[in-house]
Amino acid sequence: MVVYYQGNYVAVGTNKGYVQIWDVAATKRITSFSGHNARVGALAWNADLLSSGSRDRMIIQRDIRASAAADSVKKLSGHRQEVRQRQRVSLLTACISSCSHVC
Repeated sequence: MVVYYQGNYVAVGTNKGYVQIWDVAATKRITSFSGHNARVGALAWNADLLSSGSRDRMIIQRDIRASAAADSVKKLSGHRQEVRQRQRVSLLTACISSCSHVC
């Protein structure tokens, strides 16, 4: 499991491949996203965009303001190994800025 904070919200990546958004102040789960086929090992916020990286070697970027519309989700592929965070440095953030494989 990986956890990443943004203001009053916390994103949680699960071992089953889900990403959950929680409102910490209200102690309530706002939403849950599917899309990964394996554990989520990296999360990164950029304003209202949440990116998740997984053992399935995919990065999924979501605009959390939008509904489940397909245009609010982008998938990045091309990684040969699991996308995960190490210590406090997000490999996901670096990879997003240099990745050219968009599905």
